[in-house]
Amino acid sequence: MPTADKTKDQKTAKDGQKTPIHVRPQPIRHDKVTNDQERREMLLWLINTYGGSVAAVARNSTIQRVHIEQLVSGAKNLLGMREETLNKLLTVLNLPDTEAWELLNIPLDIRKKWRTLRPPPMGHGNEDTNLSLITLDQPLAGDISVPAGYRIRIDRTVTDQGVIVARLSGRYYATRPDAVPASADVLGRLITIDMLNQDERRAAESMSSQGGLS
Repeated sequence: MPTADKTKDQKTAKDGQKTPIHVRPQPIRHDKVTNDQERREMLLWLINTYGGSVAAVARNSTIQRVHIEQLVSGAKNLLGMREETLNKLLTVLNLPDTEAWELLNIPLDIRKKWRTLRPPPMGHGNEDTNLSLITLDQPLAGDISVPAGYRIRIDRTVTDQGVIVARLSGRYYATRPDAVPASADVLGRLITIDMLNQDERRAAESMSSQGGLS
């Protein structure tokens, strides 16, 4: 099973509170899962790569550690996971339903139940109209640096805590709420950062070259 460094990070705000900023590494090439044992191995790899460890995922998701260990060992049926448990697990791993389907090779007839009710694109619930996706056609600078070609999700209703994304003179900046220039256009609080896949990146580059990406 492949290995990779964990890249999920946290940003400490001025008041000392930690604001989770989820950054997932670019999907890697791996052997396709073909059976239950490989599916469990892939789940453990995802936990260690995106969540740090079984203990860390249990702590951050409030799923009992023994339950996660049973899913990985095969004592509990991974494909029969309850929606509530699946929601907690995929949220901590910052994985969309569809990406988890592909990585774990969830059978097509199981997917109608093996899904979460998180807002899209992460899950299959109702869209949260307070959240916005921005595809970066140029780098995000400031307290957090993100290269062009990534997609960020922001909460437009929160502008006074966490890491705030603002736009000034056509450029994106991430900074503390009290450091946002008065003349900047405040977009909202940074929630997640995701790299685009190759098809999405080509589409974004095409739109950018045509002046259609803002």
